[in-house]
Amino acid sequence: MRTGEVFDFSHSLVPLEGAVDNKQPSPGEWAMMTGAAVALLGSFLDFDFEQSAWGQGLFPVATLIAIYCVAVGVVVALRRFAGVDLPDRLAGFGWNQLFLALGVFAAVMSLFWLIAAEEAGPGLFLSLAGSVAVAVGAFLTVREQSPGTVG
Repeated sequence: MRTGEVFDFSHSLVPLEGAVDNKQPSPGEWAMMTGAAVALLGSFLDFDFEQSAWGQGLFPVATLIAIYCVAVGVVVALRRFAGVDLPDRLAGFGWNQLFLALGVFAAVMSLFWLIAAEEAGPGLFLSLAGSVAVAVGAFLTVREQSPGTVG
């Protein structure tokens, strides 16, 4: 092989088992991934008492909002874009059930933080918006995959 020559492997490409599905994410999946990013961003901004959710006194309870949302967003992205093959159920629950539970729990935690906060900052509002987006996205995904039922 001479310098500058390029290998052509196109003739040897074989579709891999479990290859990535290039289908676009559903609106529910977009909502969950976007909500996760917004909640993560909000956790680094002024949350309460002029500190982020990662600050002393708020960590780890306020941080759980971002952690739950990011966990959902990462799993959705891995399944959709990286083609990661995960088991159908985790601890007896379907993935969409877990996404819905984590999204609703994060939204409820954000709402209660907002009610109890003495000085709610923009980070708290972004965390609330992001967690509500994750919960709504999870609900939409459940409805897309099995209309008429939840789970």
